[in-house]
Amino acid sequence: MVEVGPHARGAGQVDVDAASAGRVEIFLQVILPAILPGLFLILRLNLFAAWMIVLIAELVGVGSGLGQVVMVARNTFNSQLAFFTMTVIGLTGFALDTGLREVQRRLLYWVPQGKGTLLR
Repeated sequence: MVEVGPHARGAGQVDVDAASAGRVEIFLQVILPAILPGLFLILRLNLFAAWMIVLIAELVGVGSGLGQVVMVARNTFNSQLAFFTMTVIGLTGFALDTGLREVQRRLLYWVPQGKGTLLR
C-alpha cells in the first residue's frame, strides 16, 4: 500500500563517484538519506489513512472503541458525548502525527526544517 516510486526518483539527482564506493556504501550513504524524507511523508499520510480505517472498523464491526461511542452518541442524540468523542479522535490523530514528525526530526537531522514534510 505504500508508494515509494516517486520519492526514489529524487535519489537520481545525486552525483556519485561509483568507482570509489561499493554498492552497499552508496545505498547507505547516498540513496537512503536522499529518499528518507519522502518516505516519512508517505508514512505520515498512511498513518492518517490507517487511523481513519480503525475508526471506520470500530463504527461497523466492533462492540467497543471510539467509533462505537460516536454511534451510541448519535443514536441517543447525545451531542455532548459526540463532540467530546470527536475531540478525542482529533487530538489522538494530532498526537500521532506530532509524534511521528518528532521522530522524523530526530532521525533526519540533516534535513532542513520543513523540507520533506507537509509543513512548508
